[in-house]
Amino acid sequence: MLIGRQIRAITYHDPCPITQAASRHHSLFQHEGLARQMLISLKYNHALWTVPILGDMLVEAMRVTGDDQALVMPIPMHWRRRAQQGYNPPGLLARWVARSLRVPMRARTLVRLQHKPPQQSLSREERLSNMVGCFALRGRLPRKVTVIDDVYTTGATLREAVATLNRDNIEVSAWVITQTDVSTVPST
Repeated sequence: MLIGRQIRAITYHDPCPITQAASRHHSLFQHEGLARQMLISLKYNHALWTVPILGDMLVEAMRVTGDDQALVMPIPMHWRRRAQQGYNPPGLLARWVARSLRVPMRARTLVRLQHKPPQQSLSREERLSNMVGCFALRGRLPRKVTVIDDVYTTGATLREAVATLNRDNIEVSAWVITQTDVSTVPST
């Protein structure tokens, strides 16, 4: 296990029962091993060296699944948290992916309206309710987009982001680097 245990290479669910609305939900790895360590380093230790490695893995997986043509957008961070941290990890990954695939990226069209406690500090029940009404769209998007996030735990963040996009009839393919509990997502 060099990076982490792959989830049957790539898992995708059509439509995803967790996000309720994403056309597809892809997870590259279980949230363990080196994949987990790299994400933690990126999120909390400014380990920007991880972006090309993780970004290239996303690019390759997206090419394999045919998800390499749509506009790319990250799960946004609230501006206060971004000011504290200095950058948005999913934003860095999305930028890398968009440049590598030569597709457009929009980092400010899906916005986080409310500054709420970080998901990792909450219980499962609190996570599920913490994101409700948290996102809005500012501007127009094409009919198909690819949303990138770093970690999928309860699905609350992706579910709310996808629901926001779906209200404008946007078809969403969601990608994450790691997923904490793959047993909650049925295989296809």
